[in-house]
Amino acid sequence: IYLTLSGALLMLTSSSLDAQIFTTNGAVFVVTAGGVFHCNGGITIDNISQVTNDGTITTTKNSTLPAPGNFHLDNSSTVSGDGDYNVEQDWINDATFNGDLSLVTLNGNTQQLITSNSATVTTFNDLTLTGTGTGNNRKKTLQGVDANTGLTGILTINDRELETQIQVFTVLNPASTAVTNNTTPGSEGFVSSTGPIGTLARATNTTNMYTFPTGSSVNVTRYRPIDISPSAAAANVYTVRF
Repeated sequence: IYLTLSGALLMLTSSSLDAQIFTTNGAVFVVTAGGVFHCNGGITIDNISQVTNDGTITTTKNSTLPAPGNFHLDNSSTVSGDGDYNVEQDWINDATFNGDLSLVTLNGNTQQLITSNSATVTTFNDLTLTGTGTGNNRKKTLQGVDANTGLTGILTINDRELETQIQVFTVLNPASTAVTNNTTPGSEGFVSSTGPIGTLARATNTTNMYTFPTGSSVNVTRYRPIDISPSAAAANVYTVRF
């Protein structure tokens, strides 16, 4: 079932769709502060749509439709606002995402992709990784495209694996506290990468200690964090791979 908005202005304070794919087709779509838009199936922002989210947008896999739970920006659309996004499957960005003061939470229990069909790099503001999947299903994976958290954003890994493969995930916020993870032995959250070019990159501008919570799940799961204390409070970018 497709609910399509074409050339319309829709402002939501609270709405839900059960087992649907929600598509905006050139619409102006607004979720106001305090508003909730919940879709069990998937969301596609298409055909020069203008979406402003200052509330909460949630898409889940609670559907029998193909590839449920995706959040897909497509065809010159723009998504902006300071709201929250809860995505249970893939984040697919083929348009323009303005992170503003927003929080994107990838909360699926199966492997989730951050990807693009047009090599579009997403710069999130805050990005949080959650879920209960194990093995490959604990991974949030950069598929064929780099990604960033923004100049004031926080990367919260919790106990998940951010798998960059041969891509680069860059934390643009130079605060030493801009990356957090679970450090409980056996449940550590970490970033894994594949050589020769996949890395976790962090901007720095202090002499504080910056932790790069790297590791690997190839054959045996290993948590191998790297701590770097720059010798000068100059603007730099350091990259680490394990």
